[in-house]
Amino acid sequence: MFDLLHAPERRPLRDYQAAHLREVYRQIREGVTRVCAVLPTGAGKTRWATEIVFHAQTRGKKVVFTVPAISLVDQTVEAFESEGIERVGVIQADHLRTDPLAPVQVASVQTLAKRGVPAADIVIVDEAHVYAKAVREWMDAEPGVLFIGLTATPGRVDMAKEYQALVEGATTRFLIGNGFLSPYRVFAPSEPAMTGVKTVAGEFSKAQSSEKMQDAKLTADIVQTWLEKGEGRPTLMFCVDRAHAKRMQAEFEAVGVECGYQDAFTKPVERRLIADKFNRGELQVVANVGTLTTGVDWDVRCIILARPTKSKMLHVQILGRALRTAEGKADAIILDHAGNLKRLGFVEDIDWSKLPEPGDRNASSEASEPKPKACKKCTFVMPPKAKSCPNCGHEAPPPSGFVLTDDGELVEVTKARRFSKREKQEFFSGLLWYASDKGYREGWAKRTFSEKFGQSPSGLEKVAAKPNAATKAFIKHKLIKFAKRKGASRG
Repeated sequence: MFDLLHAPERRPLRDYQAAHLREVYRQIREGVTRVCAVLPTGAGKTRWATEIVFHAQTRGKKVVFTVPAISLVDQTVEAFESEGIERVGVIQADHLRTDPLAPVQVASVQTLAKRGVPAADIVIVDEAHVYAKAVREWMDAEPGVLFIGLTATPGRVDMAKEYQALVEGATTRFLIGNGFLSPYRVFAPSEPAMTGVKTVAGEFSKAQSSEKMQDAKLTADIVQTWLEKGEGRPTLMFCVDRAHAKRMQAEFEAVGVECGYQDAFTKPVERRLIADKFNRGELQVVANVGTLTTGVDWDVRCIILARPTKSKMLHVQILGRALRTAEGKADAIILDHAGNLKRLGFVEDIDWSKLPEPGDRNASSEASEPKPKACKKCTFVMPPKAKSCPNCGHEAPPPSGFVLTDDGELVEVTKARRFSKREKQEFFSGLLWYASDKGYREGWAKRTFSEKFGQSPSGLEKVAAKPNAATKAFIKHKLIKFAKRKGASRG
């Protein structure tokens, strides 16, 4: 709850945020009432928006800030109040913060669609790349209301029907280059294979991806690759579907890696619990499907791309989860088992400087409604979401969650990382500690060090120290690899 006696002061805008805001205001002064404001993920869009809200509030204007997901409602309220915004109401079901008279309202688009829209002078549309029928109809019905759309990825093909102008702020390349976002390293297949998987509304068919990828295959063993290259970092994993995500959770936990699971049906209280555990380090990996692409400010240092996509919007939103800076974070690691980087490009190379038109390479169409499907037993045409055939009663077996992988490995597609002497010493000391604990000879530690760095540990001190997460992960990868080879030779 907002404390009137200890109201916080707003943080000053960064120079690039202030310059972007000035350009948006210039467009408004020239008569534009539908402005799409573009800032990359992690650039501070909510802080930027609070400046508009504050200025509007001091002038007696009513502001509505819409969000596309219920999970973003409380997060936005907290962000506004942390910047000194007073009297924030909420339009979302029976929310405790419901206050129709509050000059600032945070509204879920789902509730707006059911209840209708409130009176407003300014509407700020968060994640404006996500289509919301209620917002579109509001824009059509109220030409005198100022609408400002916020997004990192203005790639929805019909956004040009909603917005008159696009104002791009600082680019991802600028923000990485100037230390506002984290640099990243990518490990990807040398030849991704998704040929033959059809496209639905500009995206790989989810149903066919889960089935067809048994032929097209992800490249490299996901768990093994993470143990070898993920350095034990806090990781988000994006999977094909719910069955695949649950399968991957089980595979990580089978090797002693704490892994959470989240999908679109995970309740808000469970999501908060998952976030808390992740931030405390109790979960090393979170497998998810259909979530964690927007409004996630976790300290993510590794991304596993275990699902293919043809959508540049989704591609950028996913990778953006790992680009926030944090204390002690030198870079982020992207483990791209689906070949998305080679298919779609690096995030800093994707151009968001104009609103897309039909046919634009960056444009993504709205997903179509589910289609009827034929029963595999009697060919009767069933309703789209039917689990059993109304004609013969045949039930489709539940998905196994298995997505086959090639035996290849991911290779780094950026320039090789240089490890500091301190990092090498920590790794070697951890190996010495582990060797002593297990009764191995010192030579084991030296050989394992050479496997990692391609050189001997000469010049390093022979001082044992408890291994860190990265060293533990590499040792676990080495042991599993050895066990698989031993099992194969016996077979």
